[in-house]
Amino acid sequence: ERLSVEEQDLLIRQRKEKRRAEGFELFDDWLLHQVGSKDVHVEVILEAPVRAEELELFVAPGEASAPVAHERLQAIGLDAEEDAEEAATPGAGSYLDFLRRRLLSELPASRVHCVDARGLGDAEDEHLPPYLRGSYDRLKGSAPPRSQEEALLAAAGDRAEFKDEPLPSWEAFFGGAADLLYYAHHVKADYAPFLKQCVGSADNMRRFFQALFFDTVPDAVSMLRLNEETRRCLHVRSQLCVAETGEVQRRPPGVCASGRRTIPVRAAPVDRFLAARGFQEPRTWLSGIAERLRSRGAGDIVTAAKVWYQTAVNKMLADPKGADAEGDNFVAWLRACHGKIFSDIDTHDPVKLRRKQFAPSKSKPKRYNLRDINIPSVEEAFKEFCKSRRSTAREQVLSKIMVDIFQLRSVDLAMVLKAAEAALSAPKGAKVALFFYAGLDHTRSVARFFKKIGFSSSGLPKHGVVGKEEYEEDEKRALSLPSYLNDLSKLFPVPASLPEVDKRTLQKGPSGLVAEINLTPAARPAIAERVQVLRGGGYRMPHGPPPHAHPMPIPHMPPPMVPMGMPPPMPWPGKSPGHGQDRDRERAKNRDRKDVTEASKKAFFDSLPADELLEKELELRQLLLDHLDRFQQDGGPGEGPMLSSIANSKACQKLKGELLKREVSLRDWIDRRVGGEIATKIGSNGQVIIFYRNDQPEVQGAEISREAQAFFDGLPPDGFLPAEEALREVILNFLESSGDDPPTLREAQQVPEIRDARDACLTGPSGVTLKMWIDRRIGGEIATWRAGGRARDVSIGLREIWGDEASAANLEEAEQAKAAEFDKAKRRKMDEGGRNQRGGGKGRGR
Repeated sequence: ERLSVEEQDLLIRQRKEKRRAEGFELFDDWLLHQVGSKDVHVEVILEAPVRAEELELFVAPGEASAPVAHERLQAIGLDAEEDAEEAATPGAGSYLDFLRRRLLSELPASRVHCVDARGLGDAEDEHLPPYLRGSYDRLKGSAPPRSQEEALLAAAGDRAEFKDEPLPSWEAFFGGAADLLYYAHHVKADYAPFLKQCVGSADNMRRFFQALFFDTVPDAVSMLRLNEETRRCLHVRSQLCVAETGEVQRRPPGVCASGRRTIPVRAAPVDRFLAARGFQEPRTWLSGIAERLRSRGAGDIVTAAKVWYQTAVNKMLADPKGADAEGDNFVAWLRACHGKIFSDIDTHDPVKLRRKQFAPSKSKPKRYNLRDINIPSVEEAFKEFCKSRRSTAREQVLSKIMVDIFQLRSVDLAMVLKAAEAALSAPKGAKVALFFYAGLDHTRSVARFFKKIGFSSSGLPKHGVVGKEEYEEDEKRALSLPSYLNDLSKLFPVPASLPEVDKRTLQKGPSGLVAEINLTPAARPAIAERVQVLRGGGYRMPHGPPPHAHPMPIPHMPPPMVPMGMPPPMPWPGKSPGHGQDRDRERAKNRDRKDVTEASKKAFFDSLPADELLEKELELRQLLLDHLDRFQQDGGPGEGPMLSSIANSKACQKLKGELLKREVSLRDWIDRRVGGEIATKIGSNGQVIIFYRNDQPEVQGAEISREAQAFFDGLPPDGFLPAEEALREVILNFLESSGDDPPTLREAQQVPEIRDARDACLTGPSGVTLKMWIDRRIGGEIATWRAGGRARDVSIGLREIWGDEASAANLEEAEQAKAAEFDKAKRRKMDEGGRNQRGGGKGRGR
C-alpha cells in the first residue's frame, strides 16, 4: 500500500524528533537555518521538476501534429513483463521529494530553483501537498486536440476512454529516454527512426541540440529533414500495434508498479509545446535562461557553459561505455544486447562492472569477457540505425543512449546557468551563497565547471569536502560540519592562501556586474589570459591554484558537500522512483582511501622534502631492498615478498611508528617516495607484493637506446633536477583537474604547460619520451598503461587510484607481446621448413 504525502511527512517528522533527541540535526533543518541568515543571501538549486510558472504553452500557427507513426514503429512488439524485483519494491517517495515540499512551503518561490527539465510538463503532483498541485493545468487552456492516431483508432471502433495527457515539450520528448533505460526497460520505444530519418547524421544531431538549448526552437526544427514521409518518424512509440498477421490493436500504455509515467510525449511536438515564458520567438526552458543571461551582460558565462557542455557530451558520444563513470549505459547495453551474460553475472554495482575486464558466471565455473563488449560511438550508431526492416532491441537501446547523453548533461548545464541567474538576481551588494542538492554525478560535474572558470577551495580545510563519496552499509552518515558551514559569512574574505589576488578584486559597476578588477601585478597575466579565452569562446584547463575571476559578485565558493545526494540517516521504505536522483543512487567510484582521508595523506607527503629522503625514510627503503634481495636469492614462493609479512616484522613496525605515525599506509609511502625503484601490485593470491620496478615484464619494443640509457644514468638517483620537478608538478596538476576517467598521454601533451615543461626537460638527442620518463622517474606516483593491454593511446593516472588496473593492463600487454613474438618465430620456422621441402606441397611449410 502506497503512503500518502501526508503520511510520509508525518513519518519523517517522528524520526527526526528521535534523531534530534540524540543530538543530530537533519539536512533540511540545517539548510533552512542557513537560508535565514541575515548576513548572506542564500539561493537553493534542486534537481527537481521545473515549476510551471516559468513556462507558457506555444502553439505553432498552421503547423499540423505528427501523422500516424511509421510502419516500423507500429510493428514493435508489446512490452515485456516488468522486472520482478522492481515490481515488488515500487518505493514510496524520496528524501528529495520531502525536501522539495518543505522548501516550496516555507521559502519564497524566488529562492528555490528546480532545474530538472527532463519531465517538463509533469510537476509530479503526487509528491506535492494538495495546495501545490495542478500548476500545469493552468497552462492547458482549451481541451487539447486528439492525435491523428487517436482519431484513427476511434474511427476503427476503439472505445477506449481518451485520457488527458501531460502538456508536450521537447524536453520531455527526449527526457523519456532516461526512464526507459534505467527504470522502465521493459517498455518498448525507438528513437532510431527519428534520428536516422529526421536528424540525419551525428554532426546534425550535435547542431540540433545546440540550437535547442541555446537558440530558438524554430532554429532547431529548421535543422530537421521534415517532409510527408519523414514526419511519420517523429514518433518514438506508436499507439497502434500491428501483429505479424496484420491485425491492428491499441497498444497498452507502458506500466510501472511505481506509477512512473513512461514516455509522456510519444511524438516530437512540432505543433505545440511548452516554452520559456516571455520571449517573442519560442525557446526551450534552458535556452530561455541562456538568453536572459546574455541580455544582462553575462554572455561570457553562457559561452563558457556552452563549450563545457559540448565537450562533456562529445566525450560520452565518442565512448558511451568508457566515458560514463556511473556505468549505467553499460548495464543497459548488456541487458538489451547480451541478455544471457546480463542474467548470469552480478550487475548490482554498475560503476565496478564497467571497469571489469572479466566477470564470473553465477551458474557455471567460467567467466565472461566484458573487456571486448563496447557500445558504438554516435557515428557508428547512425550507420546502424534502420538497417533492418524491423526495429531491433540493439537499435532501440542504442538510440536511447545517444539521446540520453544530451539530456543527462543538460541537467548539469541547467544547474550552472540557473546558478548564474540566481546570483545576478540577488540584491545589489549582497553576499550570495548557492546550495545545490542533486545527484553526485551532477554536483561533481558542476563543481568541476566552477573550478575551471576560477573558483577555488583554497583556504578551506580538506579542499572544502565534507563527508565521503562512499559509505559502507552499516557506516554512520552523520557529518561534523566546519565552522564556515554554520556561519556562511566566513566564506567571503579572500583566504590568506591566495596572496596574489588583491582583496579589492571584485568591484561592482552601475549595472550590478563586475566592471572593475584591481589586481596585483603578479596576478594580472593570469587574469588577462583567462579573459581572452572567455571572449574567444573556450577555456584552457587551469593548472595549480587558479586566480579568482568570476563575472558575478560571489567572492568564494567551496565545492558542494559530498555526497550532495545523501539520504537522511533514517532508512526509507523501499526505493525511490522519483526523477530527482535517477542517475547516482548513492554510487561513487570505489577508491582505496585506507584509514585516512586524501587530505591528511597530502598533508603528510607535503611535509616531506621533495628532493631527498629523510634518514628514517632511507632506513625503511633499505629494509625493503633487503627483503627483495633475500627473496630473489632464496627463490621465495610467489611473485614477490608480501607487504603484510614485511610490515609485521619488528624492524618495520618500529620504523612505521617513527616515520609514518599512522598518517599513511606503507604501500602509499612506497608508491609516493620510492616508487621509482620499488613497485607494488596485487598478486595472484590477493596480497600486496613488492618487486623491483626494473624487473617488470618488458613490453615488446620497450627496450631503450644507449643514448636514452645514458640520459637516465646522468640523472640524480635520489632527487629531481629543477626541470624534472617542474614537469612532475604540471603533470600532477593536470591529473588532479581531470575528470573521473583517466586521460591519455596524447591529451596531456596537448596542454601547453606540459608540452613546454617536457621540451625543457627532455632535450638533446637521447630520444627519451614522456612515457619513458614517467615510468622511470615518477612511476611510483603516476601510472601509464594501455587499456586492456591493447589500446592505441596510453592512459595516464595517479597510481594510488589506477595502480591495480595499470599493472593488470601492462601485464596483459607483455603477455600479448610474448605471444606475438612466439607466433612470429613459429611462422618463421614454418616458412624455413617450407622452403627446404620438396614434393606434393602438403607440408606445414607450404
